[in-house]
Amino acid sequence: MRPFSKVVLSLVVTLLEPVATTPVRGDVLSSRAIAGRYIIGFNEGVDAAAHTQWARSVHERNIKRRSDASVQTNGIETVFRRLNAYVGNFDPATIEEIRANTEVAYVEVDRVFELFQTESSGLVTQANSTWGLALVSHRDPNETDYVYDGSAGEGHYAYVLDSGINIDHVDFGGRASLGYNAVGTPENHYDNAGHGTHVAGTIGSNTYGVSKKANLVSVKISNETGYYFSAMIDGIDWVLDDALTNNRMNRSVVNISGGGPYSQAVANACLQAYQKGMTIVAAAGNGNSSSSWISPAGNNGVIAVASVDRNRKRAPLSNWGPVIDIFAPGEDTLSTWIGSPTAIHVTNGTSMASPHVAGTVLYLQKLEGLATPDEVLNRLVELSTKDVVEDPQDSPNRLLYTGAA
Repeated sequence: MRPFSKVVLSLVVTLLEPVATTPVRGDVLSSRAIAGRYIIGFNEGVDAAAHTQWARSVHERNIKRRSDASVQTNGIETVFRRLNAYVGNFDPATIEEIRANTEVAYVEVDRVFELFQTESSGLVTQANSTWGLALVSHRDPNETDYVYDGSAGEGHYAYVLDSGINIDHVDFGGRASLGYNAVGTPENHYDNAGHGTHVAGTIGSNTYGVSKKANLVSVKISNETGYYFSAMIDGIDWVLDDALTNNRMNRSVVNISGGGPYSQAVANACLQAYQKGMTIVAAAGNGNSSSSWISPAGNNGVIAVASVDRNRKRAPLSNWGPVIDIFAPGEDTLSTWIGSPTAIHVTNGTSMASPHVAGTVLYLQKLEGLATPDEVLNRLVELSTKDVVEDPQDSPNRLLYTGAA
């Protein structure tokens, strides 16, 4: 097993020194840049307050110099709590001064990412469960029941970085809560897409979830206006702060069922989170291509999940490659939905595979006391059913297994 390090060709991600170039693979996954909006990372040991004050003064000076008063930029919008980065809207002169500052590790244009969904205490047995739950709790693919330990992730937390959660859904049993909205105000922290509610249901709902007693925390990073890497990083930053403040680091998991082209800013955020002890699980993507150039799935410190169908065959659109850590059920997945407290929906994609793994992380943390991301990944690899996935491409042939049956 790798020491949780994903080497993408010759690229090495580092937190301590600037990276001169960023890999670009437009043939893997295109993404729309947000004009004038940047994510800026600064080096370890830099005084954040002093640096951001300097950046604000540079922006203010350059705005006053502009001859076109109709073109305005907001400057710094968000300074992250636990990550060495900030986000803002800057004019070209300001961004060039920031880029030239030796305290700065990288300057990256904010981009749109996508959700990886495609449409179409003693053992307990849940009869006639979803096929995905049955598959992850048995070596035999023909079983129809979900077998699990009754502890079921109790007292543990899934941070769902997504479109929100329908917390009033009866199948959550009051265990779902609204944590943080990175794309709006607390008042509009609702799931208007269904994606996040579906993901949360696979992690921990009573009927469709892997860890049926886990707590589900909504971290909203997308809305009807789009999905931005800066919001994803803001969400990771909030989760780090919340988990550290509440002593949950070894009792929690982050699920990100979305992504986009390689991002230095996202890579740094994920690596910092991993170094602080946070386990992050991410969908591999639905491009039928290599995940090596996808963020966050291809980044160091992230558990990358590809998708299989009920016949244990790699899903037609599932990404693949050496950065994949494990396969999990993702096709024809039934779970909770929006629109009512009882709504359910079937959908597909690596977005649905990732929460099967995130739920298993909580399940194993509770049952076996796994404390670090490395312990979690080692155990997932150890338990996995080997060499049964059809057409894995260049991926390690490992299928998720909870170890229950």
